[in-house]
Amino acid sequence: MARGTGLTSRSEAPTFWQKTAGSALAAQWSRKDAPPVSADKGGFYAAALAVGTLDSEARRRVARCLVWCDAARAAFDPARLSWYEDAFRAFPDDERCAFFAVALCHQQALTDSNLAMAAYRSVLRPEWRDSRYWNGFALPRNALQIALAVLYARESVPDSATAAMVESVVLALESAGESHPHRPDFVVFLGRVYQAQGRTDEAAETVYRWVLNHRTEDLENCRFLAALYLDRGRKDSNACAVYSRMAALAEENRDTGETGRWSLELARAYIEQGRMDEGVLTIYERASAFYPADPLIAAAHIATLSRQYAGIGIGTRSAALFSQDDTTLAKLEEAAAQEARWKPVFESNHWEWSQVLRALALAYGRQNRTDDTARALYARTIWACPEDPVIWALHARTLAEQKDHSEGALPVYEKAIHAPNCDDSVFVALGHAYISNHAEKDADRRHGALILWETLYRQGVHWPELVDALAHAYTGEERVNDIALSLWEKQIASSPKNGILRLKYAQEMRQRGDLHTALRYYKEAVKLLPRDFDALFETGQILKENYSDYPGSIKLLQKAVKLPKGQQHLEAHFSLAEALLFRDKRDEAKVLFQKIADEISPDHTPSLLHLARLNLKYEAEGVRQAEALYSQALTLNPENPETYRKMADLYHEKGQAEEEEHALEKYLMLSEPDAARYRQLADLYIRKGDFLRAESALRQVIALGQGDKRLYTLLGEVILQGRGSAAAA
Repeated sequence: MARGTGLTSRSEAPTFWQKTAGSALAAQWSRKDAPPVSADKGGFYAAALAVGTLDSEARRRVARCLVWCDAARAAFDPARLSWYEDAFRAFPDDERCAFFAVALCHQQALTDSNLAMAAYRSVLRPEWRDSRYWNGFALPRNALQIALAVLYARESVPDSATAAMVESVVLALESAGESHPHRPDFVVFLGRVYQAQGRTDEAAETVYRWVLNHRTEDLENCRFLAALYLDRGRKDSNACAVYSRMAALAEENRDTGETGRWSLELARAYIEQGRMDEGVLTIYERASAFYPADPLIAAAHIATLSRQYAGIGIGTRSAALFSQDDTTLAKLEEAAAQEARWKPVFESNHWEWSQVLRALALAYGRQNRTDDTARALYARTIWACPEDPVIWALHARTLAEQKDHSEGALPVYEKAIHAPNCDDSVFVALGHAYISNHAEKDADRRHGALILWETLYRQGVHWPELVDALAHAYTGEERVNDIALSLWEKQIASSPKNGILRLKYAQEMRQRGDLHTALRYYKEAVKLLPRDFDALFETGQILKENYSDYPGSIKLLQKAVKLPKGQQHLEAHFSLAEALLFRDKRDEAKVLFQKIADEISPDHTPSLLHLARLNLKYEAEGVRQAEALYSQALTLNPENPETYRKMADLYHEKGQAEEEEHALEKYLMLSEPDAARYRQLADLYIRKGDFLRAESALRQVIALGQGDKRLYTLLGEVILQGRGSAAAA
């Protein structure tokens, strides 16, 4: 059968002949195995049914034949609808009757829901899946399945629903999308059926939850699901939703007993999930009120209060409002006072007991409490919450108010100053505590104390003891700022016997390039500190290096090297030896250089070079010693040009031209350009007849701006000699 377009509504009145012979012929034809059912025979069957003389069995057969005729013409007559119904009810297993009835129901010509359910169920049987009438009557199989499910869901009594009905609705639910208009009907129907069947499997539970979330007025479903979860001991988020609904219903009905019962179950479920946010605070509070003897619920309420009070939980209630809630504050105070009772409950549930103390301490802090009770709580809380600088700041404020500058208060103040908005009195108290405990002498605290004192000084918050301590603390710094200099100047003026301060001031002035001021205070420091190595050594240095006062320098350096700190001090010995050398006291200088080479620093190249040079003033033995010292210096630092220069001088005095030449070449390779040494090297080349290299050396002298008339003349002669030698070759 070709694809049709459904049944057409078309009236057909019987003819006179059909009315006259209809009853007899229709009854006779209907008894045949293959009665005539063409489109032109329908009038006979309709006329026979209209007369009403047929018995019930004959009427059923004739009605079926009428359906067959109208099915053949793909049309129906609205006046014959009752006969179509009779035919289907009499022959529900007749394929044409069933499909014709379904087509009429689908087009809403027939509206009896029971008839529609029976018809839809009949045509959806598996053996008719490929029936030609699906296309012939343009019937959508999937739509009929859903339509049947809708009828089941709307019209059936859940207690009497058959397995086929349930399966039909389940299939329709699976094929319907989330937004299908009849999806709620399917789910509600299944929920009622499953409840009637007592089903508690996962599929049924899914249906119950959907009804709970989308049909909140379905109280039976809510009660059934709540009883199920309670029986199973469920405490997950789904259980919470059910218990919450049950508690709300009980409260609406003013059923105190049920309200308490479900509040308790809901609270236990939230505890199982670890909920401590603001959203569960009311639940714990209500459950605790109903069951004050339950330690777990009461502890959960306290823990959640503390968490919110301390600002850990994120919610809409401002923590500042809690401080105005006397009831809440009293509950926290009571809990803190009964630590022995509550702390084990907290620990067994892995809750932080310290948050109770912290919340209460913060509440006292917001109230600016510094009384004995608050002070004791702060002291107790800093050890429970050692990482919270705010608590340290609260405790520090109470200590500052008491003017506690003891050593025990120091760590409290030091941690407190890192808290946001720390009270200014804490900084001042820490400044006092540093002074009282001589922090300027404590290597671990000196720098921190200096920064704090300097900050207070800049802010204009200072007193004589702070100024003295700050000035002293600056003496331990390598470089200082202008504040330090200003303080030192004031301290120097008021302390004529303070040699250490004068020495530090002189050192800073020297580093800043103010040598005149530096020397003045160095000399004052030496007078006040006659056995201070740094004062003697640095004063001797500045006299030698910046003022060429060798006698004064020698006097101070000789004292410096005799002190314990100076007996093995390399720079002090070397400076003294150089100063003696400048004063032409070679023997004394040689002794010091020799001490450096033998005892203090055998690898000190400058001392070795000085020793070599000094040994040249002696006979052959001294020359050999000089050579040995130069060799030692080269071994220590083969890239030092100064060693090669002095070796060249040694070879020059000994008349060893070849060795002198090699030493000069090496020196010029490593050093900055040296015109005098290039000139010396050119003379050596000329003596040995190497005019090309001599020419190169002389040109280097000219390039360095040291050429004169005599040098140019010599260069010309060298060039001529070089060409002559080349021609002869």
